[in-house]
Amino acid sequence: MTITAKATATPSYRRAYVQPREITRDPAFTVRGIREDHVRTLYVALRNSGRLDPVLVWEDLRDPDRPRLVLLDGQHILAAYENQRRKTKVAKGIPVRIVTCDEITAHRLAAQRNSRDKLPLTFAEKMNLAWRLVWLADAVLSKADIVGDTGASRTTVHNMRQRRRAMIAAGKQPTGEWWRDAKDTPPEQPEETDNVLTPDRLARLPDPPEGFEGLRVVYAEGCTVSADRLKASGVVFKQIPYQVEGV
Repeated sequence: MTITAKATATPSYRRAYVQPREITRDPAFTVRGIREDHVRTLYVALRNSGRLDPVLVWEDLRDPDRPRLVLLDGQHILAAYENQRRKTKVAKGIPVRIVTCDEITAHRLAAQRNSRDKLPLTFAEKMNLAWRLVWLADAVLSKADIVGDTGASRTTVHNMRQRRRAMIAAGKQPTGEWWRDAKDTPPEQPEETDNVLTPDRLARLPDPPEGFEGLRVVYAEGCTVSADRLKASGVVFKQIPYQVEGV
């Protein structure tokens, strides 16, 4: 689907408490995958403090007969609350910020909030996010808008716009994954083996210790990580193709 209408009114916000089951996880607005280690960290914080920051939900009134509260930001927080409910059997409402706005603005809010989140997007998630905005709203959003919302480069957005025009001319629909849609015959996605460190695998590795001044490992995928970071993650260092450079 392509959106052509310009954004109209300024978004309005209100705070409320709702049950987790009242919040819809819509794949069209889901920016990142769930990282269980982050959910566990938030659950511990919730258990200790009693509450977390409000999640952001969009009041989707496109179908007046079936209004929805669509999650835009805070899926890890929502998952932590759901874990608490399963363990305590207590049905509490959770704090939310409800935004009333048009659909394009909802997509942009999801992009802005997640691209600037404390838990950084992986490279693949950032590319998919930019690709989603290009496909949905190329006629509405400027290149600067998409770059600012997602953190993708201007060159990448330019290439995505060209690819979108080519796909429309060929009657093709996007899969939502840029690595698949970027070419007519997409490359096979690399498997996660001990011999391949993909950007997604790298994002799940713990940070190296502060003050690390040793060697860094540079991978074919364009990732850079310290040797200590690999060791701390239990990755078998000698089985991963690499070249070592001095810092």
